[in-house]
Amino acid sequence: MKILLVYPPVGTKLSNVTPGQFGELDIGNYPPLGLMYVGAYLEKFSGHEVEILDSVAERVALEDISEIIAQKKPDVIGVYTSCFTLYYAYAISRVAKALNKEIPVVLGGPHVDIYPEETLGLPSVDYVVMGEGEVTVKELLNALQSNKD
Repeated sequence: MKILLVYPPVGTKLSNVTPGQFGELDIGNYPPLGLMYVGAYLEKFSGHEVEILDSVAERVALEDISEIIAQKKPDVIGVYTSCFTLYYAYAISRVAKALNKEIPVVLGGPHVDIYPEETLGLPSVDYVVMGEGEVTVKELLNALQSNKD
């Protein structure tokens, strides 16, 4: 299976709390290590194809996500979700379902660990992965690929 792991864009009111004097300071971006761990594990221990879209580092706006998903045609989409990126993570799940209502959308990250039932209750979210997701995502992809529980 082909999975696209997405680190959502930032810029919500909750994430724009940088004091003014530091607003123009370009100190780079913190890499999405959680997604990178999942991707590296899948590449090493499974036959699944992995691609990571770091929307922050690649300066991808939410408006461009639909085109990227349509171009890459993943079988599954996984989205990093923190409380600060929840708005964009959920928007990405809605965009994915608008393109293909059958595509499984998986959310994982700190927000899911705190609010698993609430996150799974979002209409365009099919699965949540709690805690360290490397093994769980591999097992989920294997189950989806073989149509097993």
